[in-house]
Amino acid sequence: MSELLIKRHRDCDCEEPDACDCREERFKCMEAENDRLRKELADDRHDLGVIIHEVSLAYDAITNGKLSKPNTAYGYIIEAVDERLDQAAKEAEEPLIDRIRELETALRDVEWMGISGCLECNRTRYKGHAPDCLIGLALAEEKGE
Repeated sequence: MSELLIKRHRDCDCEEPDACDCREERFKCMEAENDRLRKELADDRHDLGVIIHEVSLAYDAITNGKLSKPNTAYGYIIEAVDERLDQAAKEAEEPLIDRIRELETALRDVEWMGISGCLECNRTRYKGHAPDCLIGLALAEEKGE
């Protein structure tokens, strides 16, 4: 009840409050307050509906269609996103590893094709690569040295 309603009712000195006009005023104030609250509640319900819909769309998008219910616990969403990211990383990693292997094979094929040996450091195969030779360093890492 609003302050205005309480004040009016206290100011009334009639002997029969039920027959008094202040009772009608009080109900009018209550109805106005109820109407205001109903409108506020309807607005909040609408906002909540929009939020729930958007959350469903966001869950669906970030989990790649795996989860879309808005009341799904956040832990499941995080787990699904982590799974999706791990899968994407694995899919991106495989072609890179294949390409690295191709480059290592190509480098090994041309490693000793220079006139005097290595194309980079000009040392012979028997002496091995110089310590600062880029080809030797690249292939040493591949060998695990």
